[in-house]
Amino acid sequence: MSVPLKERHITVLNTDNMIEIKYLYEYETWIPVIAQWYYAEWPKIYTGIAQVISRLEERTNRSSLPLGLVAVENGEVVGAVALKDHEIEALTQHTPWLASLIVKKENRGQGIGKILIEGLLDKARQLGFLKIFLYTDTMAGYYAALGWTEIQKYYYKQQEVTIFEKKIGPEVYT
Repeated sequence: MSVPLKERHITVLNTDNMIEIKYLYEYETWIPVIAQWYYAEWPKIYTGIAQVISRLEERTNRSSLPLGLVAVENGEVVGAVALKDHEIEALTQHTPWLASLIVKKENRGQGIGKILIEGLLDKARQLGFLKIFLYTDTMAGYYAALGWTEIQKYYYKQQEVTIFEKKIGPEVYT
């Protein structure tokens, strides 16, 4: 059973702290910090911090796409993820997309990425989506281990990426 996002509190293994999944709009003051994480992680994707901030500001929706979610521990944002209509322009038949999953470097390896993904899947279900897509160039094993299905390899932004799909609709539970 899905718990409404606003009530979702999940304990991360190996810590005594609670990780809460919240909407990015509730933590807009963190956008410059999150933008720094994105730019440091993926410098070839962005033209600069201003572009990253602009994209994050577009994700401050609650019930329409694009929307952003953040993982919060003791009042501090420690990760972020987005749900977008489209991620790869040529693949418009696939929607929506999990995008921009990031966890603060000091907090990696604690299950926060998985918790963010679960929160995003819950939100996608609430919005009525039956499946969700993502692409990765480096984390295919991670997503496969979380139950995502590889649907194709694709050449995107001068590199090969793996496209994944995850069914999240009612037929998954029958």
